[in-house]
Amino acid sequence: MKYLTYNNEIQYIIKQVKSAAKIIRTGLKNKVVLDKGKDDLVTDLDFAVEKFLLKKMNHKFKNFSVVSEEYNPEGKMSENCFTIDPIDGTINFANGLGHWCIQVALIKEGKNVASVMYFGNEDELFTATLGGGAFLNGKPIHVNNIEKSKVLYNFVVSKSASFSAIDLLKDITNKVSRHERVLGSQSCAFAYVACGRLGACVFGAYSRWDIEPGRLLVSEAGGHIIEKKGKYILAANNAEVGNAFNAEVKKYYNAKKV
Repeated sequence: MKYLTYNNEIQYIIKQVKSAAKIIRTGLKNKVVLDKGKDDLVTDLDFAVEKFLLKKMNHKFKNFSVVSEEYNPEGKMSENCFTIDPIDGTINFANGLGHWCIQVALIKEGKNVASVMYFGNEDELFTATLGGGAFLNGKPIHVNNIEKSKVLYNFVVSKSASFSAIDLLKDITNKVSRHERVLGSQSCAFAYVACGRLGACVFGAYSRWDIEPGRLLVSEAGGHIIEKKGKYILAANNAEVGNAFNAEVKKYYNAKKV
């Protein structure tokens, strides 16, 4: 498949992400699960995949900075950089569940121009280029048009967040939609909004490697993004749904003085 924009860049990223997936398939049976602290886990395959992708991305995109979960979590976003999350949804992955993803985003001249998200358990490849649309396994995808009261949405708040995830979840559930899910993977929620399986998703306390690939994917699939940097990000199928969710999240944050 040839992409309308940034074809060379995304084809390269796709190739490397699929190669990285082979590392996971090869080591899956003997993976080593480690305690990462703060009720989090990491595996030896997280490190192996990230090391591989760092090498390949640095080879292609020379002089680009990097923000990645395991080896450079303190890296700063710059005009020309890339983000790597070797296995988003590691706790799912470590416990033999689905909903985990290898994801990479490329930022050029301050714009997110190419994103690749590969769900190895389901063999689903989500891709997007700036101005070129969003795709699942090479076929165009688009957000759904479900109204706000019937929207199925995903809710994720990091355990490091300085507020009660349960209280916020109850607030949104009672006032906007009663159909919530917790998938344990930000990439999965973004991808599902983009292809119409979910109507919205809300995240608190995130890092750039968590959201950059999915943010472009949802935007290119026709979705609506609202981000309050350092607090939360929200993706929805349309502005009406997004604004309804955002109003309730904003009220909660203001009330709790977060």
